[in-house]
Amino acid sequence: MKQLSIGLYAGLMLAATLSFMIGRIVEDFRTGYHYESSEDQKKTTTFGEVFVRHDSLAIGFDMIDTGFANVGIRLGDKEITVCQVKEQYNAEVPHIDNVEVQGETIEWRDGIYRYRLKISPRQQSTDRLDGSEFGNDLSSRSKQLDGEKPR
Repeated sequence: MKQLSIGLYAGLMLAATLSFMIGRIVEDFRTGYHYESSEDQKKTTTFGEVFVRHDSLAIGFDMIDTGFANVGIRLGDKEITVCQVKEQYNAEVPHIDNVEVQGETIEWRDGIYRYRLKISPRQQSTDRLDGSEFGNDLSSRSKQLDGEKPR
């Protein structure tokens, strides 16, 4: 009689544990967020660290989530994503490869195009950035839009 009650108790505990685990798995597949990240390459430069990272974010039950490939720059505690490519299942392109760093220049390919990014420090200025250093005076442009003549 004692062995029967111990067996019955163990069976009930096993059934309760399994039902809890199955419920969690079903709920996780239905509404859960799944995020994975892996850094493939890191290269140190004069301005920071360049990295290539593969991220995968699946919401709910997603059988084939290929994720994103990212090229980014880490400047101290800041991270800047320079390029993000959505990878496709069982496809050769697009993907990020051949990331090269030479001085202030970063080069990479995505299987279709080749990219080159040159990074240089911004000249410190006490003036407000109004776009005139890029060839477009924003203050005169806004006056034109308001119907006034620029000076």
